[in-house]
Amino acid sequence: MKGLHKYIGSSSPLVGTTTLLLWFVSVLFEILFHRRSELLAIVAGCFFYQLANWVVLSFVSRDPLFVNTSVSLLHSSITSASDLCRLMIEAGLEAIVSLIRLDMMGSLSAERLRYNPEMSPWLSGPPAQWHCITGSKAMVAARRDFTTTRNATMAFRSPGPMTLCHWPEGIVVFILVNQWLRNGLVGMFEHSELVGHTWPWAYPALCFSCGYFAYDQWDMLHYGLYSGWIPSILMHHLVLLICFTLALYRKVTINYLILTLICELHSIFLHVRKAQRMAGIRDARSKIVRAEWVLNWVTFTFARTAAHLLVTAKLFCDTPKFGKGIELPLALFGMFRMNFLNASLGIDLFHAFKRERNSRHANAYHELQGQNRELQIILVSIV
Repeated sequence: MKGLHKYIGSSSPLVGTTTLLLWFVSVLFEILFHRRSELLAIVAGCFFYQLANWVVLSFVSRDPLFVNTSVSLLHSSITSASDLCRLMIEAGLEAIVSLIRLDMMGSLSAERLRYNPEMSPWLSGPPAQWHCITGSKAMVAARRDFTTTRNATMAFRSPGPMTLCHWPEGIVVFILVNQWLRNGLVGMFEHSELVGHTWPWAYPALCFSCGYFAYDQWDMLHYGLYSGWIPSILMHHLVLLICFTLALYRKVTINYLILTLICELHSIFLHVRKAQRMAGIRDARSKIVRAEWVLNWVTFTFARTAAHLLVTAKLFCDTPKFGKGIELPLALFGMFRMNFLNASLGIDLFHAFKRERNSRHANAYHELQGQNRELQIILVSIV
């Protein structure tokens, strides 16, 4: 039995590395031979997070587990909510561009009126006198041109200067809020919308996250950051890579997978807690840690548990609407595994919360005992 355990434990890196290598060859084959240039975001994600790993390893800490946790925190932050600032900047730039366009169109229309032979005698005077010629044909034509141009400018939402950079990060909160404002809750959760369509920015976001999971798999294999006969974390990443990659190849259920990434909001607090403990700067008695635990439980309940249960329920409700392909079985298998991991994570989180609370109470008790001893010493010295 010990020999079998040793064999299985030693074969885990070989199996994991082989499957990861086959996955990478498959991605390169799609990019090079099928000309799927949009999949380059996967490779960009791999190199981006590997670069982040090198930066943390070179300038912050030499501990591989701390480095891995720091990069995971970076991924969770980018994937969940960090690009809301970009949304605000882009909206502001689009507004400025639209105003500039309208101003230019208004100036052009005014110039057209000013130099129109029919209008030139009247427009040479002050603007207050222009109302007398508003009924003329030239003025009506100019107004019509200006109104058409203005409506076209306002109706057409250009990508904007920021979008031209194609920001490939996963911006799940931004994507969901954008779709909610566009289509409403009912429209954005239609089966055809979730399976057959792809929300703006959803495809590159999923590619970038897929690149992160590939990087994380390699980092854990390289430094041995796993345990057990069949490491659950390696199996988890393998399942995610298979589900994400097949969806990206076939361009289906992209929006479903974006919904599953809402859990990265909760992962932020998990990685922050782990990094604080490893750095030795976590004080269970501080108000910041208590507030962090509140946010930890809130995001675990809503962003992870409730979100994944709702996605699973949606899959069951829409079972008759799926075809005979592999999409539904693979999606159900992936969600069952996610829900199982969420339950295990909830138990571990509860035990960790109890340990920190007990240690906080124990520290408070020891401090009180120390204060009592000091008081007794002072009283004895006075007597």
